[in-house]
Amino acid sequence: VNALSWARGVDHSVSTRRCEASVQHSLEVYKEKAPLLYTASEHMRRKEAACEHLRAQARGPARAHHLQRLQQSCEHAWPVARRRCPCVSLNGRVCVNAEGHRQSENG
Repeated sequence: VNALSWARGVDHSVSTRRCEASVQHSLEVYKEKAPLLYTASEHMRRKEAACEHLRAQARGPARAHHLQRLQQSCEHAWPVARRRCPCVSLNGRVCVNAEGHRQSENG
């Protein structure tokens, strides 16, 4: 039983180290070539790509915890100042301004 506990502890330790490195690499995947402003759908696409990268790299019992940590890091990497307005014009083009620009105009 002692040997089993020791092996489980080693497995968790190795998994944690690998997952921590994978979180950093996956967050770089999220940030890679990110435009100055981007929409919620682009944020979700980037976050899913980062999560897929982590799932491919991370192993072991620490994986689920680090996947959750990556998702939180992606949310923090997309601050309000980088959010693009989701409005679409009558000709079908997405607004190029920051989110909330219309509220500040009506001030």
